[in-house]
Amino acid sequence: MWIEHTGYHGNLLGGVIAGEDVHQLQESWNGLQANPRAQLWVSLYADAVREPRWDYKFFRCFNLLEAIADTVVQPNVVITDEAGNPRPLPRGNGSFTTRGAQGKVYTLLIQLAGATADDQLWDEVGTWVQVRNDVAHEGAWQPPHPGESADHAAIASRGGDGTVESGSRAMVDRIGDAVKRALYAAIHGTL
Repeated sequence: MWIEHTGYHGNLLGGVIAGEDVHQLQESWNGLQANPRAQLWVSLYADAVREPRWDYKFFRCFNLLEAIADTVVQPNVVITDEAGNPRPLPRGNGSFTTRGAQGKVYTLLIQLAGATADDQLWDEVGTWVQVRNDVAHEGAWQPPHPGESADHAAIASRGGDGTVESGSRAMVDRIGDAVKRALYAAIHGTL
């Protein structure tokens, strides 16, 4: 008999062998208890982790990153590339800023990394926004059709075998890691 489900993908070992430190766990617990906003964010992340559909899980994670960014990223700051030039909007009417979802989430991730700019990360967050928009406006991520944006095709390229399935799994893992970094920073007061 075969039961098909995603199952638990985390560390099944505990204690010192798994890298756990009782003092760090206590420090994290105390930090979480002292920060009601972090408690909410951890709860929202737990909901996202339990989501069986990859596109909904991704949507929840992106929205959580955007909510976190709303609290720590300065509004209307112009986004620059690695050369220090403002990133122009697609139609050339101004530059990307932290007012939009892509600018907010990108800036949050740059701040967490202690960097000033990352062109590859900017492109990745752009793909994330496209996926988030598909789920928000269509109710699900829509597979690409001929002539659609490169952002859709970029999902398949993220996986090891070039399929949308492996690419979507890699994207969910990547955004999940970003959420965990943000939550860790919030819990430890470094956000």
